[in-house]
Amino acid sequence: MSVDKAGANVGTRPTVTVLIPTFNRVEFLDEAITSVLEQDYDALELLVLDDGSTDGTRQLLERYGGTPSDRFRWTWHENMGQARTLNRGFDMAEGELVGYLSSDDVLLPSAISKLAGAVAADPDVVVAYPAWEYMSEDGEKIDNVMPKSFTLLHAVRASDPVIGPGALARRSAVNAVGGWNTGLRYSADFEFWLRIAALGSFTLVPEVLARYRWHETMAGRSSEGFEIASERFAITDDVYSSGVVGEELKSVENEAYRSALLVGAALLGGNAPWERFFLGDRLNRQMFEKRRESQAVDAARLRDRIDELRGELDILTRRIAALGDTLARQDNEVDV
Repeated sequence: MSVDKAGANVGTRPTVTVLIPTFNRVEFLDEAITSVLEQDYDALELLVLDDGSTDGTRQLLERYGGTPSDRFRWTWHENMGQARTLNRGFDMAEGELVGYLSSDDVLLPSAISKLAGAVAADPDVVVAYPAWEYMSEDGEKIDNVMPKSFTLLHAVRASDPVIGPGALARRSAVNAVGGWNTGLRYSADFEFWLRIAALGSFTLVPEVLARYRWHETMAGRSSEGFEIASERFAITDDVYSSGVVGEELKSVENEAYRSALLVGAALLGGNAPWERFFLGDRLNRQMFEKRRESQAVDAARLRDRIDELRGELDILTRRIAALGDTLARQDNEVDV
């Protein structure tokens, strides 16, 4: 029996914690919880983190909490956002593997068994993730998504998180990177996976094992398009300012920035195709104006500093001239 980098036995069934962070999603939460509790995997716990909901979520969780089960825990706290909520869950998780499921999404049968098995089979794998299905608000299937094999090069070049619902990661890797970046609201998952990618490989389980719900009240609609695009640019900036970018990643820098812009437009530009098209142009102009304003501020500061230095140089020039006059008078007095 071999042992992986996290100290877990390879080939055994690792313990798993699934986190469900939720805020005012009581209409979907019951289905999400049930989809986890009905998994055919014994070494599993579910931890639901209520981020200050006001819609009856707490009452639903109390009903679940009233049923004795080693598989279910829940907690409540004042609203502090998804990133901080998930980080609290990562700290509380007891499993060797940890995953998170949005409270409006669903795991399909045997998802945990297949994903945990994929991680346990290879000590170099730090994340396993599945294909998934898009569904409408009422649960009707829209389409299947078969993601690409995750590589850091593709993720950065295409500004593509790759990973959807259902992924499991080694808790040691999550702890090593420190969880989600709480300064990001819309793209924290993307940035999270980029950091974990430095610790090991990702493996795709090419089966539809989760469902992603698309509805009008979800975060990240067209009204937040500029903020989302800004986050993608900031993440790309972080990658290329890290000082550890290899030649291969450096060679796709221009593509990475173009993709950050296009993804912000295409994915979050509204429901109609023409809205997305024109948002791309608008975002481009907004980004250009923002950078031009920043450059103008920097130029103004530079001009002010140059003026200050010129003033200081003028003063020094006059002082040197005065000292020269003094020395000339002293020389004349000595000659006399």
